Amino acid sequence: MDTDLDLPDDLTRRIKVLAQLAGKSPEVLMVEMIEEYVGEMEAHRALSQGN
Repeated sequence: MDTDLDLPDDLTRRIKVLAQLAGKSPEVLMVEMIEEYVGEMEAHRALSQGN
């Protein structure tokens, strides 16, 4: 996996395995996971602010 992030080897391996199981590239899987996480954090923030 080619990223500018300095990820621990174990995390890199786990991402590669999950990506392979999902039939996606590790980069695509990481972007999708980050998008999902950011969406969850935005929803949590909106709830905590009463919006």
